[in-house]
This record gives sequence, structure tokens and C-alpha cells, in this order.
Amino acid sequence: MPCQAGPYDTKAFITSPGMAQPACFRNGLSALTQICQCRGHHAFCYQHGGFGKPHALGIITLVVLAVAVIAGATPLFGKASRYVEVIGFSLTFFFHFIPGVTETTTRLPPGDPLFANADVPELKIITGVLFLLFVVGAIQQYRRLKQSPVDDNRTSIDALVRTR
Repeated sequence: MPCQAGPYDTKAFITSPGMAQPACFRNGLSALTQICQCRGHHAFCYQHGGFGKPHALGIITLVVLAVAVIAGATPLFGKASRYVEVIGFSLTFFFHFIPGVTETTTRLPPGDPLFANADVPELKIITGVLFLLFVVGAIQQYRRLKQSPVDDNRTSIDALVRTR
């Protein structure tokens, strides 16, 4: 489930570098998918009673997602809009890995899960490694965006694809 938003975004980024697609369509599809994803986690995965860390992460994900969509659709952040948009979407993707890894490792294989619960130190290490990978990826995205010229007729995502 956590990678649900990924295939839509990746397909759009790879198949449309030469095609003009409105950012709001592509970002809207990603946003809609991620909103459904957050809602799905609340309905099915996190039935441990009360408001907890997973619920807070879902709310933070939706806030970052809204900021990224606004950054891509409006000039609200000025010259930083393209950076906010791209790194914001990457951050939401990272946020989806946290419950994905946690739920998978505490439930699979059935009857003898890899970890007993979500509080084991190994999961914190895995989350730390994923965060480091996110930081490395965000720095790379920032560098590519900085190298690409600003063009009002294409999205920030197109700038990342065209600089390869």
C-alpha cells in the first residue's frame, strides 16, 4: 500500500517529459492517491485504540502534501516553489515508508512476524536508514532543479527528468 502513489508519479514523470501536462493534474492524482492511502491506514492498519503516532504521521503527511500541491500550482513560495513541490512530494513518499515497513515487519510472516512490535530498536534503525536515503535523494533533487533553467511552461518534475 505505501507505494501506491509511486507508480502513478513515476509513470507520469517518465512518459511525459516532452508532453505538456498541467502540474495540477499530475499532482492532483498523486494527492488523491496519498489521501486515500492515509485514510486506508487509519481504517485498517491502526486499530490499536485512540489517537497515536501513526495518526499524527498521517496528518503531517496530509499537511506536507497540501503544501507541495499548493507550491506546484501557485507562485506562493516564489522561486522556491519548485523546490518545495518536489521535495515535499518526496517527503510524503518517505512518510509512507514508515507505516509500510512497520506494518509489514510486525505482521509478516503470519504467525511469526519479523519483529514483535513497532517499538523494537531495529525498526528505528530501518527508519533512520530510510531517512538518510531521503536526505541524499532530496539533495540530488535540489541540485538537479538548481541546474535546470526555469521554464513557466513545464513543471518542476519535468525539470528533473530533462536534466538527466
